[in-house]
Amino acid sequence: KEPAAVETIASLEQFGTKQVAVARMAVSTDAAYLLDVNSGQVISVPLAGGEPKVVFAESKDEKRARPVAIAQMGESPTGEAALLIADSSNLLWSVSEGGQVRSMAFAAPNSLSISDIAVYGTQLFVLDSSQSTIYRFAPTANGFADAPAVALKSPDLSTARRLTVDAEYITSDANGTIHRFIPNPQTAITFSQAGIDRRLVAPETAQPFGDGSELAFLDAPNDRIVVLRRDGGFDRQYRHPDFATASAFVMNSGQGFI
Repeated sequence: KEPAAVETIASLEQFGTKQVAVARMAVSTDAAYLLDVNSGQVISVPLAGGEPKVVFAESKDEKRARPVAIAQMGESPTGEAALLIADSSNLLWSVSEGGQVRSMAFAAPNSLSISDIAVYGTQLFVLDSSQSTIYRFAPTANGFADAPAVALKSPDLSTARRLTVDAEYITSDANGTIHRFIPNPQTAITFSQAGIDRRLVAPETAQPFGDGSELAFLDAPNDRIVVLRRDGGFDRQYRHPDFATASAFVMNSGQGFI
């Protein structure tokens, strides 16, 4: 299939001194946030038009390390919508819709190595593939100050690179494998991708699609967005000339952003 319409919101070809390389993306009601791995920064792009700007950057003076993962939170512990940013020093930051950066309390385990983060409701989930573990952090007044619970531990998490959390846990592996973990009763499913013409190569973060019974994945090496059913089978895929340079993909309010 081809999307009904594709609209260009902004171009960052002339932004900054280095070429922007987007590894992760999150979207709020007003802005798209891009994790730029080339410059170790997070860029805010207004959805209604306007100039993109850097809202978080690696800084020794501010004790900020390189950002490694981002997630949009509808209501943060401070009571407002915010972007959460995890950095390579296992520190957690929030960026308000007004652009204010705050350091958040974050009870990271001593051996934590952050592979990805995800938000579900007011809870924060952290994937540590080196320990084959997903941690669940409950909110506190100033962030996530309490020690986390182990939400899931499985050998199937050892190669996970992307995490999605709703009532279940969906992970994307570097080799194209998709895992679905159902908490109660605890069940693990490896997606067969049955019916697809070419298996996923490097799927990005799973995006709940439609009524939630489907999951959409950007498969950048194949220039497509693939929709799989939750039973693991292939349903359809979307192609468009503008997908040829896509590197990140997120759904928000029924619209896709790349």
